[in-house]
Amino acid sequence: MPLRKLLIDWGDSDLVSVDDAKLKNRKPFCSVLRECSDPIRGQGLTCQTDADCPPGAGQCLPLGTCDATPARTCRRDADCSVGGIEDTCRIRTMFGNSAEACQADYFDFTHVYKCGALERALLPDCASGAVTVPEGICYWGPTEHGFLTENLFGGTISCSETSDCETALTSRGEAIPAGINCGPPSGAVVPEKNRCSSNTALKCDTSAQCPVGDECLPGLAPTNGCFDAISNSCRYTPKLMLEDNWGWCTGECRLDELAGSPQDTADSSVRHTYGGCYSGSVLGRDVEGSNIRFNTRSDKANRRISPARPTSEHYVSGYTDIKSNGECATGLPAGTGLDISLTRDALKTSYQSTLMRPWITYPGSIQIRYSGESIE
Repeated sequence: MPLRKLLIDWGDSDLVSVDDAKLKNRKPFCSVLRECSDPIRGQGLTCQTDADCPPGAGQCLPLGTCDATPARTCRRDADCSVGGIEDTCRIRTMFGNSAEACQADYFDFTHVYKCGALERALLPDCASGAVTVPEGICYWGPTEHGFLTENLFGGTISCSETSDCETALTSRGEAIPAGINCGPPSGAVVPEKNRCSSNTALKCDTSAQCPVGDECLPGLAPTNGCFDAISNSCRYTPKLMLEDNWGWCTGECRLDELAGSPQDTADSSVRHTYGGCYSGSVLGRDVEGSNIRFNTRSDKANRRISPARPTSEHYVSGYTDIKSNGECATGLPAGTGLDISLTRDALKTSYQSTLMRPWITYPGSIQIRYSGESIE
């Protein structure tokens, strides 16, 4: 389906909407059978050889769907076998990679990030007081039990010994500061908590603590960014959302799992056969007169019907206010402040809004050095 709406959240509280965009998918290659294999860093990224896949995006492998369960993607027959039932993986060109839906190019947008005195004062601490000296990274200044207390070179100079740091700075024509060293120092080092790949509000120790389909990744910034006092920089994790002509958007909104893959719950009012999330209305239609039907009713999902139905039954998405854009609401996913000890089952039972993830999240963060300006 044509892309009709594009939202960009730059990770610094700046949200940009491109409405009525009428865009095709933008990918490195179109009409190909292969995508990079990593489910997070390589998802949807077309390729022809392994060299086309960025670091961490996996191998360039053929992609297809299972015969009996076409909603399940696969790379080999074993990916289709669930519960002892064998199935066949049919390699094919996915519609999103076909010439009808794909353009071999990049989406190109620009944004100006700030990291001044105001950001330094207002942004939360990236590590909540637990930033450690990274292994094999040059730093300078005193440390305490493996924690930096002064400065770091922004993770830009790798080293195996201190002389590597001195050589790198000399080659740049920079002065060598007192106390330069190659991390980490001796002492007890407690790593910074990682975050879930498509819900950065959730901290994690392992991927099992994240919604199904997510990975527990290092280096992600929380919603709206953070300030790293040790590296003297702001960190932001951007994300984007695409919505098509029929109200389907990107992401993952299935709340259950089967054999480690996302699956709809039995009582879900929307069937996400091919994944994604649903806004509850055809894009551009009057939401008060939405013509999206329930499969089990002959009348329209319309609040003007008579007799009136309960509010919860107005729209197929099951949301009481369709104007919030259903599962494609910009405020999803929730999760800020949740305890890291919560299990995936606990999230599914009591915090379902943490599992509705309509955004495509950058699997890292953009680091902006502090400008040194003061607040006037």
